[in-house]
Amino acid sequence: MIVSPAAFAVLQARGRSYHPSCFCCVVCRQSLEGQPFSVDADSRVYCVTDYHKVQAPVCAACREPILPTEVSSTIV
Repeated sequence: MIVSPAAFAVLQARGRSYHPSCFCCVVCRQSLEGQPFSVDADSRVYCVTDYHKVQAPVCAACREPILPTEVSSTIV
């Protein structure tokens, strides 16, 4: 029997080993294999979009998250 090398795929991230299908965002469950990701203070892994939604500061007036934009480069 010949076993495919893909059968032994291991994803290395943050000093740990994962099945590629297990390394996913804690919010949307999207696979993060080969994708940028962020980690919170409790070591939970997020896709970048969900990280910003969950960790973004909240506006004092409208209570909506203040998300980064491609246009905005001003830091207050």
